[in-house]
Amino acid sequence: MNATYCCLSSALNHIPSNHSLLEAAKIELRVAVNCAKEYEKAWHSIIWIQSNARTKRRVREQLNHLAFNCYTHFLKAVDYLNQYALMDKIALNRPTLN
Repeated sequence: MNATYCCLSSALNHIPSNHSLLEAAKIELRVAVNCAKEYEKAWHSIIWIQSNARTKRRVREQLNHLAFNCYTHFLKAVDYLNQYALMDKIALNRPTLN
């Protein structure tokens, strides 16, 4: 998840904010980055070898929830970016009236 955090953070810094779909994608990526960051904190919150089964199960459930949320928000961001790319492609193919 650390690599995911790095990639998402990098992508977040390179998306311009000049369109509402791009801004929506940035918001979704910010949420995904925060989920990835929380995943790392939760993973390192216990000593896995010394913890009892109940604690491990609780932390694993939290990790699964955070990973699911990270992936879901990432997919929403990709959907917004695809909508923007499709809109841009349609605009380029539209004939001009001269």
